[in-house]
Amino acid sequence: MTTGLLKLNLSDDELAGVLSHEVIHGVRQHVDADFVEIAKLEKALQEYATHLERHGNDQSETAQMRENYEYNRLHQQLEKAYSYSRQRSAFSHAQESEADSMGLKLAIAAGYQANGLMSALQKLAAHQVALYGEKSLLGSKTHPPLPKRIERLNQIQTQSGY
Repeated sequence: MTTGLLKLNLSDDELAGVLSHEVIHGVRQHVDADFVEIAKLEKALQEYATHLERHGNDQSETAQMRENYEYNRLHQQLEKAYSYSRQRSAFSHAQESEADSMGLKLAIAAGYQANGLMSALQKLAAHQVALYGEKSLLGSKTHPPLPKRIERLNQIQTQSGY
């Protein structure tokens, strides 16, 4: 939820749709996968460092080289994971689509109108076009284009009889 989105004067149904979308990101652990991978690599690297400190001098030169190679490999993996995590500013298209469809169902289950999220996205699209022009609707690496998301939500609502 951003302050820019709040400036769109969303209705209760629209706000519930947006918040339900965001809740689904949390429930489905869309962000946590990156953090879990980094935590695993950090733990493995720490364990390897401890192992090398304790047993490094007790091994043959070949075994030490293998251990150092493995340690460096883990360190490189961790650096790549950090880099990916920094570059990835949000969710994938698939995660956004999942949060849209499941968020719609969550908002309905909570007693809100089915078209809340779709209406909020329509307001957002109109606002973006007014500020930045039609190109702003093309989407980004993290979000599918707004017209596609709106169309998909409309299809879900029609197919589900909402």
